[in-house]
Order: sequence, then structure tokens, then C-alpha cells
Amino acid sequence: MPAILYISCRLYGWMLVLYPPALRSRFANEMADVFEQQISKAWQRGQLRGVAGVWSCALEELVLVALPARLNPGILRIGAISLLSTMAVFYFVLWGVTPPIHK
Repeated sequence: MPAILYISCRLYGWMLVLYPPALRSRFANEMADVFEQQISKAWQRGQLRGVAGVWSCALEELVLVALPARLNPGILRIGAISLLSTMAVFYFVLWGVTPPIHK
């Protein structure tokens, strides 16, 4: 196995710590196996470009799945409520100061 593949697999294994514990305890071995298969096939097809593509998908999954799942749901709820209330206030203020359109 080329050094880049070995290092990639090790880094991905460490990255799995960022996933929620329940998900990691159930699927970490399978996720690591699939990553190793994907990175090996990508190396055979496109070498560094292929490896970069696999890493791109892995990092996207980390940002879109793992990290949001680790965040405190209460904090997300408060943020969503704050955003929605700010949008509502902005809408009503804008609606109140905008003159009606007459034809």
C-alpha cells in the first residue's frame, strides 16, 4: 500500500472520533473498511486526483452529517428560533414602512 493510502486511512480513522458515539460504535469499522476500499480504487484509477475526490466526499460528510449531529440540539433550536423571529420582525418592519403601491 502506498504511503498516501496508509496515511489517508489512518487520518480517516482518527476523523471518526468526530462522529456521534452511537453512530461510531455501531458503524466505525464498516465506515473505515469502505473508506479503505474507495481510496484504494481511487488510487488505481486516478492516483492523487482520485484520492482527493474520496477525501472531498469524506470531508463533506463530516461537515454535513457528523458535526451537526454532535452539536447540542438545544443550541440549534435557540438559533433557529432567533433566526425566524428576526426574519419575522424584519418583514413586519419592512411591511410597515413600505408605502402601498397604487395603480
